[in-house]
Parts: sequence; C-alpha cells; structure tokens
Amino acid sequence: MRQTTYNTKRMIADVFKSLIQKKHPAKITVSEIIEKAQINKRTFYYHFNDKNDLLVWMVKDDIEQQIQDLLETNREKAVNTILAYVKENHRFLVEVHECMEKELISFRIYRPLADLVSQYIQNVLQENNVHIDEEYFRVLTHTFTIAAAALLLDWAYKYDKIEALQYDEYSYPLLENLIKTAILNPPKGEAE
Repeated sequence: MRQTTYNTKRMIADVFKSLIQKKHPAKITVSEIIEKAQINKRTFYYHFNDKNDLLVWMVKDDIEQQIQDLLETNREKAVNTILAYVKENHRFLVEVHECMEKELISFRIYRPLADLVSQYIQNVLQENNVHIDEEYFRVLTHTFTIAAAALLLDWAYKYDKIEALQYDEYSYPLLENLIKTAILNPPKGEAE
C-alpha cells in the first residue's frame, strides 16, 4: 500500500475512532466521518466500501501494527504494550466488538496474536531443545491464541473494574506457564 493511501486511511480511521468516543459506531454516519475528516464522499468510498469496511480495516491495522512491533521485543515489553493498547482503546474495542459480528473482530485479533504466540512457542522449544510435531505445534498455537484473545477482550469489557496489574502479574504468566507445561509434557506420541 502506498504511503499516501495508508496515511489517508489512517486519518479517516482516527476521525472515526474519535467519533466512537462520543457515540456508538452504529449511530455514526459516513457523512459525519466525511465532515469531520474534511474529505469528500469520493475519497471515503475510494478507500472503504462502507463504515463496516472501515471498522474492519481499523481493527486489523491497529492490532496488527501493535503485534508486529512486539514480535521483536521481549515478553515483558510485549505484554505491557498490549495492555497499554487495550487501556487506551478499551472503549473502541468494546464498541467495535458489539457493532461488528463478534466472530469477525475475534478473527482480526486472532491472526496477529497467533504470530506472537507462535514465536513464543518457538522460543520455548529452542530454549529447552525440544521438538514437537507440526500438528501439535498448530494445536498449541491455536489454543493459546484463543486464550490470549479472550483475555484481551475480557479486559476491554471490564476495563474499569480490573487492574492491568492482574493481567500482567497473573494472567499472562499463567498462560506462559501453561504453554511451557504443554511443550515440556506433551501428550504421548507428540514429542519427537
């Protein structure tokens, strides 16, 4: 994607996100987005088919960008960055999750998180000089990605009631320990 196209899409997305802070996405019109972004209708529809297409792009871009930045960092920084993103965008995530088909938003969160979980599993395998078959690797990645995505959405929904510290100190270390246990103690026949 050309940088100018990306910048225009990002600007439209930022405007929409600011409007979501004030009212539910379903009640925001394309005309409101266009007016606040100071663009014409043609520009909006050149980049997005409709408001739902914009929502899908926003989630994909936000989450994938966050996760990609984390793939080259350590666990503590990765978890803190993810928690900071949820803290800053909890209302947006909840509104989008409520507005869109829940499966779609979960899928958009799933894909980039799967990369992060997969990398973590590979690191544990290397650190412990353990080999598992490809199918078991896929099962582990899928299972723990779903768990991580559920934790993030749960925190977004309960943001005002749950401290980030609970996730940082308890939930993610627990998830990591479960991954290590699953790798170091695989079901019979899964270790190579």
